[in-house]
Amino acid sequence: MVSRRGTAALAGTLVLLAWALGSGAVGEAAPAVADRLVAVVNEELITASEVEAARQAIDLLSEVLPAGLRPAELPAVADMIEALIDQRLLLQEARALGLSATEQEAASAFAAVAEQRRLPPSPSPSAEVLHRLQDQLTIAKLINREVRSKILISSGDIETYYREHPELFTQPPRVRISQIFLKAPEGSADIPARRTQ
Repeated sequence: MVSRRGTAALAGTLVLLAWALGSGAVGEAAPAVADRLVAVVNEELITASEVEAARQAIDLLSEVLPAGLRPAELPAVADMIEALIDQRLLLQEARALGLSATEQEAASAFAAVAEQRRLPPSPSPSAEVLHRLQDQLTIAKLINREVRSKILISSGDIETYYREHPELFTQPPRVRISQIFLKAPEGSADIPARRTQ
């Protein structure tokens, strides 16, 4: 399950990418890729240039993200193609259900995350960047509707799990003290005698 924090992190990452693309951080003179067909998803085409753009986006994110969030290495081309296919399938399902994000929602999300992350001012995002952000927001709406709304955990379920797995919620005692002895200061030999009186 993707948490709200995970969705916010994804949106933040997408906005960082959009900011970098919009501010010219990605070079204009990218190597030319022959625009050949690599996949067909229910009559929608995925081309080699889209796969190359995804590779460049991931490469750019590696430079922009903090060290702990950077991917260790670029995914294989087959993995990127699979991710693009998954994205297309999710978008198609969202459209079939009548779900979509508006351009205004995309612009608002871009502005909110840019402000939250205190990104330097850049020109408004391009139509391409807004379109990609719209697609991501549409997928998020689909996931919220079809997955999160169907996950219902009652307090009874939580209590049952708690009772069935007590080892996950308890810690063994670390130190057990039954008596503490302290050395009496010198010249205080009569203190125990006074206590007994």
